[in-house]
Amino acid sequence: MILKTLEKKEKNIIKSKNLFILYIRNRIRCFMSGTKCNKEIKKTGPKEKDELAKDNIDKVRVQRKNLISTSTIQSECIQWLTDPMKGERFKKLQSTSGRNFISGKEYPYPSNPTFKPPIPLSLNLRKDIERKWKQGKSIKEISEMFGISFIRVKAVLRLLKVESKWHQEVSFTVLLSLIQQNYHYLIISKYI
Repeated sequence: MILKTLEKKEKNIIKSKNLFILYIRNRIRCFMSGTKCNKEIKKTGPKEKDELAKDNIDKVRVQRKNLISTSTIQSECIQWLTDPMKGERFKKLQSTSGRNFISGKEYPYPSNPTFKPPIPLSLNLRKDIERKWKQGKSIKEISEMFGISFIRVKAVLRLLKVESKWHQEVSFTVLLSLIQQNYHYLIISKYI
C-alpha cells in the first residue's frame, strides 16, 4: 500500500517536472521568436488574434526581404576586390613603412581619430626581447634598449611564458607556426 502511494507520488513528480520543462521550453521559444505565448493569445479576443497573425506574417516577410543570399554577397565582394578604385589597391601591401590602415589615415577607426594604437611588435623583436631576458637583463634595461614601454616588455615576456607552457603541454601544428611567422600579412598593416 505504501509502495503504491510512493510510486504514484514519484510518477506525479516526474510528470510535473516534464510539464515544467515543456513550459520553460515554450517560454524560451516565445521569447526568442518575439511572438506572444499561447496563454497570452488565449486572453485576447478573435480580432486581436487576427491582428497578431497579420503582424507576424508582415514581420516574416520583412525578414525574408532583408536576407541576402551568400552568392550575392560573394559576387559583391569579388566586384569590390577587382575595382581599381576600391579593393584592388589593398591586394598588395604598400611599400611605405609604418601603419597601413584601410582608411589611409594614421588611425584605424575613422570616427575616433584620437585612438592611435601602438604598432604590433615583430616576431624578431619579440625573440630579441626573449634572448635578452634569458641573458639576465632586467625588464627596465630591455625596455630602454629597444625603446619599448616597461609594461609592454612585461606583457611580451608573459606571453612568451604562456607560449612555452603550450609547447610543453601540446605540440603545435604546422599551421599554427605558419600563422605565427606570417601574422604580419594576415593583418592589414605594414610593420617597421
